[in-house]
Amino acid sequence: MRSNDLHAFRELLGSIYVLYRADLSDAVADIWWRALKPYNLSDVKEALDAHTTNSELGQFCPKPADLIKFILAKAKPTSQLCWHCQADLVLAGRTRLRMGDVCNPCYKTYLNGEWSIEGKAA
Repeated sequence: MRSNDLHAFRELLGSIYVLYRADLSDAVADIWWRALKPYNLSDVKEALDAHTTNSELGQFCPKPADLIKFILAKAKPTSQLCWHCQADLVLAGRTRLRMGDVCNPCYKTYLNGEWSIEGKAA
């Protein structure tokens, strides 16, 4: 966020604290600002919306880390999961395949040279 987003951010944060019936001091608002300043205001709004509408997390007032987790997860490339073991192939990469960190059928496929990094048979 840029310094000209500060007013809109504080209004948004104030609304969230009213929703959760919590007190928002200037010191706490400053902590929020410093934690979320690296992210776009639109991403912060989207993360707040996701938090407040989540049936489990939305029962509690969010913390900056809750929003950062959502924003970073959204930015992460779409995962490809192993058909057998549901291992995340984007995160696994070749090293984890060589180490056998996926299921035996997938590892055997890799050893036979039939596995591409995209998780499809070569």
